[in-house]
Amino acid sequence: MCALDAAGFAADESTLAETPSRLALREDLLKMQGPATEALRQFYRDHVLGDPGETLSRYVAFALLAGPPPEFRFQVKRELLPPDVLALEGFQQVLVNFYLEALLEKRWATIEPEYARAAARYQSPLRRTVTVTNAYLRELLKPVYNRTFTVYVEPLVGSRTIFRNNGDHYGIVVGAGSQIPIDEIRHAYLHFILDPLPLRHRKEVESKSALLNLAARAPRLPVQYQTDFLTLTDECLIKAVELRLRHLSAAQLDSALAEADQSGFVLVRPLVAQLQKFEKAEPAMSYYFPDLIAGVDVAAEQKRLKKISYAAATTAADQKQDAAGSKAQASELESWLAEGNRQIAAQDAAAAEATFEKALAEYPADSRRNRPALRTRPYWPGRMCILGGSMIWKASAISLWLSIMLRSPSGAGRKPLT
Repeated sequence: MCALDAAGFAADESTLAETPSRLALREDLLKMQGPATEALRQFYRDHVLGDPGETLSRYVAFALLAGPPPEFRFQVKRELLPPDVLALEGFQQVLVNFYLEALLEKRWATIEPEYARAAARYQSPLRRTVTVTNAYLRELLKPVYNRTFTVYVEPLVGSRTIFRNNGDHYGIVVGAGSQIPIDEIRHAYLHFILDPLPLRHRKEVESKSALLNLAARAPRLPVQYQTDFLTLTDECLIKAVELRLRHLSAAQLDSALAEADQSGFVLVRPLVAQLQKFEKAEPAMSYYFPDLIAGVDVAAEQKRLKKISYAAATTAADQKQDAAGSKAQASELESWLAEGNRQIAAQDAAAAEATFEKALAEYPADSRRNRPALRTRPYWPGRMCILGGSMIWKASAISLWLSIMLRSPSGAGRKPLT
Protein backbone atom coordinates (compact mmCIF):
# COMPACT_ATOMS: atom_id res chain seq x y z
CA MET A 1 0.00 0.00 0.00
CA CYS A 2 2.92 2.33 0.62
CA ALA A 3 4.04 1.65 -2.95
CA LEU A 4 0.61 2.71 -4.22
CA ASP A 5 0.87 5.90 -2.18
CA ALA A 6 4.24 6.78 -3.70
CA ALA A 7 3.01 5.88 -7.18
CA GLY A 8 0.14 8.36 -6.92
CA PHE A 9 -2.86 6.06 -6.46
CA ALA A 10 -5.96 8.26 -6.29
CA ALA A 11 -7.02 7.45 -2.73
CA ASP A 12 -9.85 9.26 -1.00
CA GLU A 13 -7.78 10.99 1.67
CA SER A 14 -10.90 11.69 3.74
CA THR A 15 -10.95 7.97 4.54
CA LEU A 16 -7.54 8.38 6.20
CA ALA A 17 -8.76 11.11 8.57
CA GLU A 18 -8.90 8.72 11.53
CA THR A 19 -5.28 7.65 10.96
CA PRO A 20 -3.33 10.94 10.80
CA SER A 21 0.08 9.27 10.93
CA ARG A 22 -0.87 7.11 7.96
CA LEU A 23 -2.06 10.21 6.08
CA ALA A 24 1.21 12.01 6.87
CA LEU A 25 3.16 9.00 5.58
CA ARG A 26 1.16 9.07 2.35
CA GLU A 27 1.96 12.76 1.83
CA ASP A 28 5.65 12.10 2.51
CA LEU A 29 5.77 9.19 0.05
CA LEU A 30 4.14 11.28 -2.67
CA LYS A 31 7.07 13.71 -2.40
CA MET A 32 9.77 11.02 -2.55
CA GLN A 33 12.44 11.13 -5.24
CA GLY A 34 14.90 8.46 -6.27
CA PRO A 35 15.56 5.90 -9.01
CA ALA A 36 13.57 3.11 -7.37
CA THR A 37 10.63 5.42 -6.70
CA GLU A 38 10.63 6.71 -10.29
CA ALA A 39 10.74 3.13 -11.59
CA LEU A 40 7.78 2.32 -9.35
CA ARG A 41 5.78 5.27 -10.70
CA GLN A 42 6.51 4.26 -14.28
CA PHE A 43 5.41 0.68 -13.58
CA TYR A 44 2.21 1.98 -12.01
CA ARG A 45 1.44 4.21 -15.01
CA ASP A 46 2.02 1.28 -17.37
CA HIS A 47 -0.39 -0.98 -15.46
CA VAL A 48 -3.06 1.39 -14.11
CA LEU A 49 -6.69 0.50 -14.91
CA GLY A 50 -9.60 2.80 -15.60
CA ASP A 51 -11.38 1.83 -12.39
CA PRO A 52 -9.41 2.77 -9.23
CA GLY A 53 -11.12 -0.03 -7.35
CA GLU A 54 -9.92 -2.60 -9.86
CA THR A 55 -6.41 -1.18 -9.71
CA LEU A 56 -6.42 -1.40 -5.93
CA SER A 57 -7.81 -4.94 -6.00
CA ARG A 58 -5.00 -6.10 -8.27
CA TYR A 59 -2.25 -4.82 -5.96
CA VAL A 60 -4.04 -6.13 -2.85
CA ALA A 61 -4.16 -9.56 -4.48
CA PHE A 62 -0.39 -9.31 -5.01
CA ALA A 63 0.17 -8.28 -1.38
CA LEU A 64 -1.89 -11.17 -0.01
CA LEU A 65 0.24 -13.69 -1.90
CA ALA A 66 3.63 -12.05 -1.31
CA GLY A 67 5.91 -13.16 1.48
CA PRO A 68 7.65 -10.89 4.01
CA PRO A 69 10.05 -8.10 3.03
CA PRO A 70 12.54 -7.43 1.77
CA GLU A 71 12.26 -10.25 -0.82
CA PHE A 72 8.44 -10.39 -1.19
CA ARG A 73 8.66 -13.90 -2.65
CA PHE A 74 5.33 -15.45 -3.57
CA GLN A 75 4.04 -18.02 -1.09
CA VAL A 76 2.55 -20.19 -3.83
CA LYS A 77 3.88 -21.61 -7.07
CA ARG A 78 3.66 -19.41 -10.13
CA GLU A 79 1.10 -21.66 -11.81
CA LEU A 80 -1.26 -21.03 -8.89
CA LEU A 81 -1.12 -17.24 -9.15
CA PRO A 82 -4.41 -15.59 -10.24
CA PRO A 83 -4.49 -13.74 -13.59
CA ASP A 84 -4.59 -10.25 -12.06
CA VAL A 85 -1.38 -10.96 -10.12
CA LEU A 86 0.30 -12.41 -13.21
CA ALA A 87 -0.60 -9.14 -14.96
CA LEU A 88 1.84 -7.40 -12.57
CA GLU A 89 4.82 -9.28 -14.02
CA GLY A 90 8.03 -7.59 -12.86
CA PHE A 91 6.48 -5.74 -9.92
CA GLN A 92 8.24 -7.93 -7.37
CA GLN A 93 11.71 -6.55 -8.09
CA VAL A 94 10.35 -3.01 -8.45
CA LEU A 95 8.83 -3.37 -4.97
CA VAL A 96 12.03 -4.75 -3.45
CA ASN A 97 14.01 -1.76 -4.70
CA PHE A 98 11.39 0.73 -3.52
CA TYR A 99 11.16 -0.89 -0.08
CA LEU A 100 14.89 -0.45 0.47
CA GLU A 101 15.04 3.07 -0.95
CA ALA A 102 12.05 4.31 1.09
CA LEU A 103 13.31 2.74 4.35
CA LEU A 104 9.82 1.34 4.94
CA GLU A 105 10.88 -0.81 7.87
CA LYS A 106 11.67 2.33 9.89
CA ARG A 107 8.59 4.16 8.67
CA TRP A 108 6.35 1.29 9.77
CA ALA A 109 7.26 1.89 13.42
CA THR A 110 5.67 5.35 13.30
CA ILE A 111 2.27 4.11 12.07
CA GLU A 112 2.06 0.67 13.72
CA PRO A 113 0.12 1.95 16.78
CA GLU A 114 -2.59 3.37 14.51
CA TYR A 115 -2.95 0.04 12.72
CA ALA A 116 -3.16 -1.76 16.07
CA ARG A 117 -5.94 0.57 17.26
CA ALA A 118 -7.84 0.18 14.00
CA ALA A 119 -7.61 -3.62 14.19
CA ALA A 120 -8.72 -3.61 17.84
CA ARG A 121 -12.01 -1.95 16.84
CA TYR A 122 -12.88 -5.01 14.77
CA GLN A 123 -12.34 -7.62 17.46
CA SER A 124 -15.65 -7.38 19.28
CA PRO A 125 -17.97 -7.19 16.23
CA LEU A 126 -15.98 -9.90 14.46
CA ARG A 127 -16.11 -12.19 17.49
CA ARG A 128 -19.86 -11.60 17.75
CA THR A 129 -20.39 -12.32 14.05
CA VAL A 130 -18.31 -15.49 14.14
CA THR A 131 -20.04 -16.69 17.30
CA VAL A 132 -23.57 -16.16 15.97
CA THR A 133 -22.75 -17.69 12.59
CA ASN A 134 -21.03 -20.72 14.02
CA ALA A 135 -23.78 -21.30 16.55
CA TYR A 136 -26.40 -21.26 13.81
CA LEU A 137 -24.46 -23.74 11.67
CA ARG A 138 -23.65 -25.84 14.75
CA GLU A 139 -20.00 -25.87 13.71
CA LEU A 140 -17.21 -25.93 16.28
CA LEU A 141 -14.00 -25.42 14.36
CA LYS A 142 -10.71 -26.68 15.68
CA PRO A 143 -7.44 -24.99 14.79
CA VAL A 144 -6.48 -26.28 11.36
CA TYR A 145 -3.27 -24.75 10.16
CA ASN A 146 -3.84 -25.37 6.47
CA ARG A 147 -7.08 -23.32 6.52
CA THR A 148 -7.10 -19.68 7.55
CA PHE A 149 -9.50 -16.74 7.57
CA THR A 150 -7.83 -13.38 8.03
CA VAL A 151 -9.20 -9.86 8.34
CA TYR A 152 -6.66 -7.24 7.28
CA VAL A 153 -7.14 -3.61 8.26
CA GLU A 154 -5.69 -1.16 5.73
CA PRO A 155 -6.79 2.50 5.87
CA LEU A 156 -5.98 3.09 2.20
CA VAL A 157 -8.87 0.92 0.99
CA GLY A 158 -11.32 3.42 2.51
CA SER A 159 -14.93 2.28 2.33
CA ARG A 160 -14.11 -0.59 -0.03
CA THR A 161 -13.78 -4.23 0.97
CA ILE A 162 -11.64 -6.67 -0.99
CA PHE A 163 -12.24 -10.39 -0.45
CA ARG A 164 -9.88 -13.02 -1.82
CA ASN A 165 -9.17 -16.65 -1.31
CA ASN A 166 -6.22 -18.67 -2.47
CA GLY A 167 -7.05 -22.30 -1.91
CA ASP A 168 -7.74 -22.73 1.80
CA HIS A 169 -6.49 -19.26 2.73
CA TYR A 170 -9.24 -16.65 2.88
CA GLY A 171 -8.63 -12.95 3.43
CA ILE A 172 -10.74 -9.81 3.46
CA VAL A 173 -9.16 -6.35 3.46
CA VAL A 174 -11.18 -3.60 5.13
CA GLY A 175 -10.70 0.09 5.88
CA ALA A 176 -10.24 1.91 9.16
CA GLY A 177 -13.30 4.18 8.93
CA SER A 178 -16.07 4.57 11.47
CA GLN A 179 -18.42 2.15 9.68
CA ILE A 180 -17.40 -1.49 10.12
CA PRO A 181 -18.52 -3.55 7.07
CA ILE A 182 -19.79 -6.42 9.19
CA ASP A 183 -22.17 -7.77 6.52
CA GLU A 184 -19.31 -8.15 4.05
CA ILE A 185 -17.12 -9.79 6.69
CA ARG A 186 -19.89 -12.25 7.58
CA HIS A 187 -20.39 -13.07 3.90
CA ALA A 188 -16.66 -13.75 3.52
CA TYR A 189 -16.63 -15.88 6.67
CA LEU A 190 -19.60 -17.92 5.40
CA HIS A 191 -17.59 -18.63 2.26
CA PHE A 192 -14.75 -19.84 4.47
CA ILE A 193 -17.09 -22.20 6.34
CA LEU A 194 -19.37 -23.38 3.53
CA ASP A 195 -17.23 -23.40 0.36
CA PRO A 196 -15.87 -26.93 0.95
CA LEU A 197 -19.33 -28.52 1.21
CA PRO A 198 -20.52 -28.42 -2.44
CA LEU A 199 -17.13 -29.74 -3.55
CA ARG A 200 -17.19 -32.49 -0.94
CA HIS A 201 -20.70 -33.52 -2.03
CA ARG A 202 -20.37 -32.79 -5.74
CA LYS A 203 -22.53 -35.74 -6.85
CA GLU A 204 -25.49 -34.71 -4.68
CA VAL A 205 -25.26 -31.08 -5.81
CA GLU A 206 -24.93 -31.88 -9.50
CA SER A 207 -28.06 -34.03 -9.33
CA LYS A 208 -29.96 -30.73 -9.11
CA SER A 209 -28.08 -29.04 -11.98
CA ALA A 210 -31.14 -28.95 -14.27
CA LEU A 211 -32.00 -25.72 -12.44
CA LEU A 212 -28.92 -23.98 -13.84
CA ASN A 213 -30.50 -23.40 -17.26
CA LEU A 214 -33.39 -21.54 -15.67
CA ALA A 215 -31.14 -19.49 -13.39
CA ALA A 216 -28.84 -18.50 -16.27
CA ARG A 217 -31.71 -16.71 -18.03
CA ALA A 218 -31.72 -13.99 -15.37
CA PRO A 219 -30.02 -10.84 -16.73
CA ARG A 220 -28.82 -9.87 -13.26
CA LEU A 221 -27.11 -13.18 -12.49
CA PRO A 222 -23.34 -12.53 -12.48
CA VAL A 223 -21.51 -14.35 -15.23
CA GLN A 224 -19.47 -16.55 -12.86
CA TYR A 225 -22.67 -18.32 -11.78
CA GLN A 226 -24.21 -18.84 -15.22
CA THR A 227 -22.20 -21.94 -16.14
CA ASP A 228 -21.02 -23.29 -12.78
CA PHE A 229 -23.77 -24.94 -10.74
CA LEU A 230 -21.51 -25.76 -7.79
CA THR A 231 -20.59 -22.09 -7.42
CA LEU A 232 -24.21 -21.01 -7.81
CA THR A 233 -25.31 -23.49 -5.13
CA ASP A 234 -22.60 -22.28 -2.77
CA GLU A 235 -23.59 -18.62 -3.19
CA CYS A 236 -27.30 -19.37 -2.82
CA LEU A 237 -26.65 -21.31 0.38
CA ILE A 238 -24.67 -18.40 1.80
CA LYS A 239 -27.45 -15.97 0.90
CA ALA A 240 -30.03 -18.29 2.48
CA VAL A 241 -28.04 -18.54 5.73
CA GLU A 242 -27.70 -14.76 5.80
CA LEU A 243 -31.48 -14.39 5.54
CA ARG A 244 -32.04 -16.79 8.43
CA LEU A 245 -29.47 -15.00 10.57
CA ARG A 246 -31.22 -11.67 10.06
CA HIS A 247 -34.47 -12.88 11.73
CA LEU A 248 -36.65 -11.12 9.17
CA SER A 249 -40.38 -10.72 9.46
CA ALA A 250 -42.53 -12.80 7.09
CA ALA A 251 -43.06 -9.82 4.79
CA GLN A 252 -39.36 -8.94 4.76
CA LEU A 253 -38.41 -12.55 4.03
CA ASP A 254 -40.90 -12.79 1.16
CA SER A 255 -39.48 -9.61 -0.34
CA ALA A 256 -35.88 -10.85 -0.03
CA LEU A 257 -36.75 -14.23 -1.57
CA ALA A 258 -38.56 -12.55 -4.48
CA GLU A 259 -35.51 -10.39 -5.13
CA ALA A 260 -33.25 -13.46 -5.08
CA ASP A 261 -35.51 -15.24 -7.59
CA GLN A 262 -35.65 -12.24 -9.91
CA SER A 263 -31.85 -11.91 -9.80
CA GLY A 264 -31.28 -15.56 -10.75
CA PHE A 265 -30.31 -16.91 -7.33
CA VAL A 266 -33.14 -19.38 -7.66
CA LEU A 267 -31.89 -21.84 -5.04
CA VAL A 268 -32.15 -19.34 -2.19
CA ARG A 269 -35.89 -19.94 -1.68
CA PRO A 270 -35.76 -23.77 -1.51
CA LEU A 271 -32.61 -23.65 0.61
CA VAL A 272 -34.27 -21.29 3.11
CA ALA A 273 -37.06 -23.86 3.41
CA GLN A 274 -34.49 -26.60 4.01
CA LEU A 275 -32.66 -24.46 6.57
CA GLN A 276 -35.87 -24.21 8.58
CA LYS A 277 -35.75 -28.01 8.83
CA PHE A 278 -32.04 -27.90 9.66
CA GLU A 279 -32.79 -25.57 12.59
CA LYS A 280 -34.91 -28.30 14.18
CA ALA A 281 -32.35 -31.05 13.56
CA GLU A 282 -29.23 -32.05 15.47
CA PRO A 283 -26.17 -32.47 13.19
CA ALA A 284 -23.78 -29.70 12.27
CA MET A 285 -24.10 -28.30 8.76
CA SER A 286 -21.02 -30.18 7.58
CA TYR A 287 -22.93 -33.42 8.27
CA TYR A 288 -26.43 -32.21 7.39
CA PHE A 289 -25.51 -30.71 4.00
CA PRO A 290 -26.40 -33.81 1.89
CA ASP A 291 -29.88 -33.86 3.45
CA LEU A 292 -30.22 -30.13 2.78
CA ILE A 293 -29.51 -30.66 -0.92
CA ALA A 294 -31.67 -33.78 -1.13
CA GLY A 295 -34.63 -31.74 0.07
CA VAL A 296 -34.57 -29.52 -3.04
CA ASP A 297 -37.33 -30.79 -5.37
CA VAL A 298 -36.10 -30.12 -8.91
CA ALA A 299 -39.43 -30.78 -10.62
CA ALA A 300 -41.30 -28.50 -8.24
CA GLU A 301 -38.68 -25.77 -8.64
CA GLN A 302 -38.77 -26.01 -12.43
CA LYS A 303 -42.54 -25.58 -12.35
CA ARG A 304 -42.26 -22.60 -9.99
CA LEU A 305 -39.50 -20.88 -11.94
CA LYS A 306 -41.45 -20.96 -15.19
CA LYS A 307 -43.71 -18.32 -13.61
CA ILE A 308 -40.85 -16.06 -12.54
CA SER A 309 -40.29 -12.74 -14.32
CA TYR A 310 -36.58 -12.00 -14.07
CA ALA A 311 -35.50 -8.42 -13.36
CA ALA A 312 -33.73 -6.40 -16.02
CA ALA A 313 -29.99 -5.92 -15.78
CA THR A 314 -28.97 -3.07 -13.49
CA THR A 315 -26.91 -0.11 -14.62
CA ALA A 316 -23.73 1.05 -12.87
CA ALA A 317 -25.67 4.01 -11.44
CA ASP A 318 -28.29 1.67 -9.97
CA GLN A 319 -25.60 -0.46 -8.34
CA LYS A 320 -23.97 2.58 -6.69
CA GLN A 321 -27.33 3.76 -5.36
CA ASP A 322 -28.13 0.32 -3.93
CA ALA A 323 -24.72 0.10 -2.25
CA ALA A 324 -25.11 3.53 -0.69
CA GLY A 325 -28.54 2.66 0.69
CA SER A 326 -27.63 -0.63 2.37
CA LYS A 327 -26.59 -0.49 6.03
CA ALA A 328 -25.96 -3.26 8.52
CA GLN A 329 -28.65 -3.66 11.16
CA ALA A 330 -27.63 -5.41 14.38
CA SER A 331 -30.31 -7.82 15.54
CA GLU A 332 -31.55 -8.06 19.10
CA LEU A 333 -29.84 -11.43 19.40
CA GLU A 334 -26.49 -9.98 18.35
CA SER A 335 -26.93 -7.14 20.85
CA TRP A 336 -27.48 -9.61 23.67
CA LEU A 337 -24.41 -11.60 22.61
CA ALA A 338 -22.36 -8.41 22.61
CA GLU A 339 -23.61 -7.57 26.11
CA GLY A 340 -22.79 -11.08 27.31
CA ASN A 341 -19.27 -10.79 25.89
CA ARG A 342 -18.76 -7.49 27.70
CA GLN A 343 -19.91 -9.08 30.97
CA ILE A 344 -17.50 -11.97 30.48
CA ALA A 345 -14.68 -9.52 29.88
CA ALA A 346 -15.66 -7.83 33.17
CA GLN A 347 -15.51 -11.24 34.93
CA ASP A 348 -19.22 -10.99 35.82
CA ALA A 349 -20.14 -14.62 35.22
CA ALA A 350 -23.60 -14.43 36.80
CA ALA A 351 -24.67 -11.46 34.69
CA ALA A 352 -23.30 -13.03 31.51
CA GLU A 353 -25.13 -16.29 32.18
CA ALA A 354 -28.38 -14.38 32.78
CA THR A 355 -27.94 -12.50 29.50
CA PHE A 356 -27.37 -15.67 27.50
CA GLU A 357 -30.26 -17.44 29.23
CA LYS A 358 -32.48 -14.57 28.10
CA ALA A 359 -31.24 -15.04 24.54
CA LEU A 360 -31.90 -18.79 24.77
CA ALA A 361 -35.45 -18.18 25.94
CA GLU A 362 -36.21 -15.53 23.31
CA TYR A 363 -34.65 -17.37 20.35
CA PRO A 364 -35.39 -21.08 20.85
CA ALA A 365 -34.83 -21.75 17.16
CA ASP A 366 -31.22 -20.66 17.53
CA SER A 367 -30.74 -22.95 20.52
CA ARG A 368 -31.94 -25.93 18.46
CA ARG A 369 -35.28 -25.85 20.34
CA ASN A 370 -33.79 -28.14 22.98
CA ARG A 371 -32.41 -26.32 25.99
CA PRO A 372 -31.65 -29.30 28.27
CA ALA A 373 -29.57 -31.00 25.60
CA LEU A 374 -27.95 -27.69 24.75
CA ARG A 375 -26.37 -27.45 28.17
CA THR A 376 -24.05 -30.35 27.39
CA ARG A 377 -23.08 -29.18 23.88
CA PRO A 378 -20.58 -26.57 22.79
CA TYR A 379 -22.80 -25.22 20.00
CA TRP A 380 -24.22 -22.16 21.70
CA PRO A 381 -21.91 -19.27 22.44
CA GLY A 382 -23.39 -18.51 25.85
CA ARG A 383 -22.87 -21.66 27.88
CA MET A 384 -20.27 -21.51 30.60
CA CYS A 385 -19.51 -23.26 33.84
CA ILE A 386 -17.69 -22.29 37.04
CA LEU A 387 -14.95 -24.66 38.18
CA GLY A 388 -12.79 -23.75 41.17
CA GLY A 389 -13.64 -20.08 40.79
CA SER A 390 -12.56 -20.00 37.14
CA MET A 391 -14.97 -19.37 34.31
CA ILE A 392 -14.56 -21.95 31.55
CA TRP A 393 -15.86 -20.56 28.30
CA LYS A 394 -17.49 -23.47 26.48
CA ALA A 395 -18.37 -21.62 23.33
CA SER A 396 -17.58 -21.80 19.68
CA ALA A 397 -16.01 -18.36 19.97
CA ILE A 398 -12.83 -19.56 21.66
CA SER A 399 -12.18 -22.47 19.30
CA LEU A 400 -12.96 -20.23 16.36
CA TRP A 401 -10.74 -17.48 17.68
CA LEU A 402 -7.87 -19.96 17.68
CA SER A 403 -8.47 -20.69 13.99
CA ILE A 404 -9.11 -17.14 12.87
CA MET A 405 -6.32 -14.58 12.70
CA LEU A 406 -7.59 -11.07 13.27
CA ARG A 407 -4.61 -8.85 12.81
CA SER A 408 -3.38 -5.67 11.26
CA PRO A 409 -1.25 -6.11 8.15
CA SER A 410 1.85 -6.35 10.36
CA GLY A 411 0.70 -9.43 12.27
CA ALA A 412 2.49 -12.71 12.67
CA GLY A 413 5.78 -11.75 11.17
CA ARG A 414 4.40 -9.75 8.24
CA LYS A 415 5.06 -6.14 7.40
CA PRO A 416 2.19 -3.91 6.26
CA LEU A 417 0.69 -4.52 2.85
CA THR A 418 3.26 -2.77 0.70
